Amino acid sequence: MSDTAVLQLDDVVKKFGGLTAVDRVGFSVRRGQIKALIGPNGAGKTTVFNLITGVYNIDAGEIRIAGHVTSGRPSHRIASRGIARTFQHVELFSNMTVLENVMVGAHMAATSGMLASALHLHSMKAQERLLADKAASCLDLVGLDVPYDTDALSLAFGQQRLLEVARALAADPILVLLDEPAAGLSSAESAQLAELVQRIRDLEVTVLIVDHDMDLVMRISDEVVVLDHGVKIAEGTPKEIQANSEVIAAYLGEEI
Repeated sequence: MSDTAVLQLDDVVKKFGGLTAVDRVGFSVRRGQIKALIGPNGAGKTTVFNLITGVYNIDAGEIRIAGHVTSGRPSHRIASRGIARTFQHVELFSNMTVLENVMVGAHMAATSGMLASALHLHSMKAQERLLADKAASCLDLVGLDVPYDTDALSLAFGQQRLLEVARALAADPILVLLDEPAAGLSSAESAQLAELVQRIRDLEVTVLIVDHDMDLVMRISDEVVVLDHGVKIAEGTPKEIQANSEVIAAYLGEEI
């Protein structure tokens, strides 16, 4: 694992009216790392994801991706730095097939211009074939074995989760943000997800994950950051987090 920071947050603040949702939060995610962001509901985890990806603007502090300041930049500019994400509530394109949904992610790395696309030039057609092949390989990677022309919304919930991960990977990210990917999954599906996240890391894609499945988090994470009411209360290895009395009181409970 490299010491190079793919993601760095320094004293990041986000307020909504009189509520401070994120209060001077700082942490880094190193290249090749699986890092988890955990905490009770309302702790600010998804807000942090939205700040990293430019959905919200920060009120103070700084966010850097691969050494470049991205706070204050529009979402598409941040994505072009190699960031992809999934969502707490699955978001798929309802009028597209399984393959087409993943090809949307692959288009992030497309090289043909708008004119070629409009005219359906030979280069664009060749590129579409390449993108379809790439999308197919991403579906194979996540283990989603369904016909490519299947309507995306006809999939079972766990399959839709996998489809969203495949779409994120198709963008060739250096960092993927997984927002509660285990939510709604069975124990068997959660175990498959754990293996998938580790395979993603083996592809040299850094992972930042938010999830309430503590078995999953503690099994796959190199480090864990804990938020409570928008404040970082702990950071360390899974073993250190499980032994932290403040974390136990705030979130994990006696069963951990």
